[in-house]
Amino acid sequence: MELINGNEVVDGIADKKVEYSENPLVAMQTIEYYRSFLIGRVALAEHNLMLICSGAFTVFDKQLLIDHDGLATDVIGEDMEIVVRLQKSLIDNGMNKRIVHVSDAICYTEAPESLKVLHRQRRRWHQGLLESLWRHKKVMLNPRYGSLGLVAFPYFILAEATIPVVELFGFLYLVAGFFAGQIFFEFSLLLIMYSLLYAGLISLTSVMLNSWQQGRFPSTSEITYVLGLSFTEFFWYKPLMLFWRLEGFYRFFVNRNDWGVMERKGFSAESEKEEREEQVVP
Repeated sequence: MELINGNEVVDGIADKKVEYSENPLVAMQTIEYYRSFLIGRVALAEHNLMLICSGAFTVFDKQLLIDHDGLATDVIGEDMEIVVRLQKSLIDNGMNKRIVHVSDAICYTEAPESLKVLHRQRRRWHQGLLESLWRHKKVMLNPRYGSLGLVAFPYFILAEATIPVVELFGFLYLVAGFFAGQIFFEFSLLLIMYSLLYAGLISLTSVMLNSWQQGRFPSTSEITYVLGLSFTEFFWYKPLMLFWRLEGFYRFFVNRNDWGVMERKGFSAESEKEEREEQVVP
């Protein structure tokens, strides 16, 4: 999966000259996508634990989709919901099929270039995650569904769905500990350094994997840029994701299902800025 921001598509062919946008918000998303598609989802697919396939980049068995009443119209994250529904149904009906992730398929998308649009996207993503897991909650820890119920669901709940709440309480505890004089600064500093180095290592690994798929080696400037962004992610990108995902939590609990306006610039020479009209899920 590639972000096309800053590049053009001519006659259906991507003329990709810019690998990492000068806009740090877009470049950070590029790194984030590589980590997800080249590391995270590869591991999940290897063990048949896929619960999410990005809708625009997914190829479905049409008849199978029709047999399962197609995409749901009463959830925000219909692409995740249909994958979870299919996984559950395959087990219920004893079908010898599986959902796979093809890591070397090249699909292009346009990432949000402003905080406003990225905010709407990530808020919506987290709300969709919660809706899908809640709708199929009977799978959770149900031995009937094997690794789907005993591994995939707990992982997505603990490592994805509830992590913003855990991070929020961790942040509040840190602030309270600071003012109470209970922070062991040397240990805290080591922990922060470890987190930064880990983020840098994972990001660099994903970038290397992407470059090798393209048959090239990343340039020194690319490596420097990626590491620089990874080391700063903890201080600006992660907090934004935390608060936006918490907002997704809130909207899930109050049942707010409006999609929001998504602004796109397009990636062809003739493209003009397009806006997706606000959609309200019935």
